[in-house]
Amino acid sequence: MGQAITANAPRSGNYILPNMPKRTPGMTDQQFAALEKAMADRWARGPIVFAAVRLEPFGSFGMALVVQFLTQLVLALLATLLLLQTSGLSRGARIGFITAIGLIIFVGGHMDEWTWWSFSNAYMLMQCGAIVIGWLLASLVISTFVRGKEVTA
Repeated sequence: MGQAITANAPRSGNYILPNMPKRTPGMTDQQFAALEKAMADRWARGPIVFAAVRLEPFGSFGMALVVQFLTQLVLALLATLLLLQTSGLSRGARIGFITAIGLIIFVGGHMDEWTWWSFSNAYMLMQCGAIVIGWLLASLVISTFVRGKEVTA
């Protein structure tokens, strides 16, 4: 399979099969419409493939972990800034607020994988669990130190 990918993927990137047809110079509207219909028929019959192809070596696993950590740290700081804009929330409500941010990240960032590319239910549950539980754990720490604005009467 690896040989088939390297033989047919000219460069690293995301690939979709069947892919949208390209209009070539001199192609009539009827020819292009026929290509679009053939592509729609292939989508209706399947199979459909969505693939992320990296032809180059992965590189440093350690660097990937550092980048991921820094990304999560920035997101936690943004969530903290949002929590600072609230007022009068109990610790449980602060935990719920931050955990809800994790749920929003999952739904907004991953449900399209299930909707469009038929990622398995098991994979989606794993992603949801990893993200939401991660944000729940972060909320336990953040809510301990951040209380939001003081309530004034």
